[in-house]
Amino acid sequence: MKPAYHHGNLHDELIYTAERLLDTHGYETLSLRKLAREAGVSQTAPYRHFVDKNALLIKVATRGFADFTLSLQNAVDENAGQSPKEQLSALARAYIDFALNRSGVFQLMFLSDLLPRCADPIMAETATASFLVLVRVVADCQGKSQPETTDATVVASWAMMHGLAMLLTHDVIDPKMTGGMSRDQVIDALTRMMLFI
Repeated sequence: MKPAYHHGNLHDELIYTAERLLDTHGYETLSLRKLAREAGVSQTAPYRHFVDKNALLIKVATRGFADFTLSLQNAVDENAGQSPKEQLSALARAYIDFALNRSGVFQLMFLSDLLPRCADPIMAETATASFLVLVRVVADCQGKSQPETTDATVVASWAMMHGLAMLLTHDVIDPKMTGGMSRDQVIDALTRMMLFI
């Protein structure tokens, strides 16, 4: 039997439980009733913390973007002594690893309509922070002292990185398509294309 939750930690437990459900069933089928059953609490308990399912999903996506930003920044920081191009490759690997390891949350973040219609300023700010990590690394690769969020190379880099992440997440790429290249080799090739070199 699950222990009774204190007032202060059921909120976080529900978010963690939602993340697990997203990874196994996707965001479309998640309900507060299913969440309550999985968390071992009454059906009304989630409503003390979230007005509705959408409010819960916004919190889950916000935490997802925060974790995503941290993963990307850590990859860049761990390669601080390397060239900007190597940092971009490391960022791409972190991007794809997150997509594969946190697939349910990743799809909620980018495939649901939460982000395009979200009026939640914290979620919007957290999502933007992840994009700015890429903006700064691409600027370093270009030798620019002032990063530009409107740079077409940034958008093209993001599109290629995200596209590869989605293809790998959905297991679409057959090894024959890459000529036997490893995932890291594919990412390195992608990095060269992102920088048009």
